[in-house]
Amino acid sequence: MSIDLISQILVADPKLHTPGLEKSVVILIIDTPSQDGLFGIKLNHTPLMSYREAMQDMLHRRLPDKMRDTSFYMGGPHAQNQFCFLHGTDYEAKNTLSITEELRLTIGTRHAFTDFMNPNKPENLFASFGLHIWSHEQLKNDFAFGTWHILPYAPELVFTKDRENLWSACMRRVENQNKALRPDGTDPAASLGYPTQTPN
Repeated sequence: MSIDLISQILVADPKLHTPGLEKSVVILIIDTPSQDGLFGIKLNHTPLMSYREAMQDMLHRRLPDKMRDTSFYMGGPHAQNQFCFLHGTDYEAKNTLSITEELRLTIGTRHAFTDFMNPNKPENLFASFGLHIWSHEQLKNDFAFGTWHILPYAPELVFTKDRENLWSACMRRVENQNKALRPDGTDPAASLGYPTQTPN
């Protein structure tokens, strides 16, 4: 690929009506060229359970009264037994992956679950089950039909407390940068060799 889409945020076009993806906001986290797959996590699905509920189910013991106040979200329909934690650089473990200089991904383990009960570290946390997976060809076709718009990584979007209005907030940013154009004026889809629709 001639441009790295990892950490970029995909914003569903209003005309996308695929079940589970309508008005979606997805961050791309892993590119596996050998398996022709791009992995992403949906950021604005309805929350499934609180962190406390998830911990209670996993640890089967009394939990501290003061612990992290957050929720688990459905990150996608694939690998739904996979727990994914997006967070900043204030937490590192053996299975923590660097997505950007300021964004980390930790794959869920019992140790990570226990660590993340701490309400203060990491400061920002997004917890999810499952992933979305695209082939490069599929994403290429989606760009060609204008199915997705692209925004650069922004922590205030990934770690927002207002997920109900995240899609609307992202669409306002998309409109401000003239659809899927990046701030430097280049079109990510075109740079990948993908045909794109001409912005209005």
